[in-house]
Amino acid sequence: MKLTYKSREVGLSVPEQGFSRLIEETCGLARAEIFLSAAIRQIVTVGGRIKWEDARRSLTGFQAALYDVLDDEAVEAVWDDVPSARLGMRPLAVGMRGYGRIMWFDPSAEGRMPRGDPPKGGDVLFGYVFVSERIWEKAWLTYLLQRAKDAPFYEAAVRHMRERSRQELVEMVQYCSFVCDHMAPVLLYAEEETYTNFYEYDNLLGQGGNSRNALFPRLAGKQPEDWTQREMWFVYSLYYLLKSGPPARGEEFNGCQLNPAALREFFCGNSRNTATVRRRSPRKQKRFMWLTFRNRRRCCAVSAPASPTDGCFSATSTA
Repeated sequence: MKLTYKSREVGLSVPEQGFSRLIEETCGLARAEIFLSAAIRQIVTVGGRIKWEDARRSLTGFQAALYDVLDDEAVEAVWDDVPSARLGMRPLAVGMRGYGRIMWFDPSAEGRMPRGDPPKGGDVLFGYVFVSERIWEKAWLTYLLQRAKDAPFYEAAVRHMRERSRQELVEMVQYCSFVCDHMAPVLLYAEEETYTNFYEYDNLLGQGGNSRNALFPRLAGKQPEDWTQREMWFVYSLYYLLKSGPPARGEEFNGCQLNPAALREFFCGNSRNTATVRRRSPRKQKRFMWLTFRNRRRCCAVSAPASPTDGCFSATSTA
């Protein structure tokens, strides 16, 4: 299969010489794998260049569920260059965005696997893989169960945002915009959406090529009732991540999904690590770490159950 790579970058792409060869190399590694989960892992880790535990955080909820089922069932990779009809099988398009994120979606009109933006210049479609309807339904059920488990965090975040006045929401957006304008370039994922502050590809601040549809200026000019739920929980997650104080600056979620459930896990993980540090560190370091995370808890304790850190600090307080 001949790969094409156009120089019209979309999103966070890179010059043709360099990353295009990396994409082509990743395609070859993926299509050479026997098992479909291994092929997906090659793409997500960009040929093993990213740690799997970090790369996995870039997957959407359903992509992660589907990967787990494919891995558990040891499903073999069956590739084709066209989404041909096969009895009892579902074709899935697989490729890579020009900035390195996996493309993995159901190309059918009734597909339940969101595709995000359609492939554009700079994006490369590797081909189509096929999974049985049984595997698909099992993955869908796994995804729904996880969504039900995480639903309280999303619902609390949306409820918290709806309780804010328009001025309070504008101030939250302005704070996120200010910090993002002074941080290193990042890629932040909200399910299939990609947000970045990367210079001319910026679609957060409104200072680059996508300024017309930049998120922060658009939300600042909208009435709260016109915000989508995804916009609410994304701004909620980003705002309280940045408000949690140093060293959290947003880079912790670079190339990862940022949502209320992931944010809570991040804070809980830091809380557990801090409890260990407090038991083993010198007195001054103990006090510094404890004050840092006590401040983080205070900043994020919005309204109980909406706090991203709710229930995360019991181990710390008793350590």
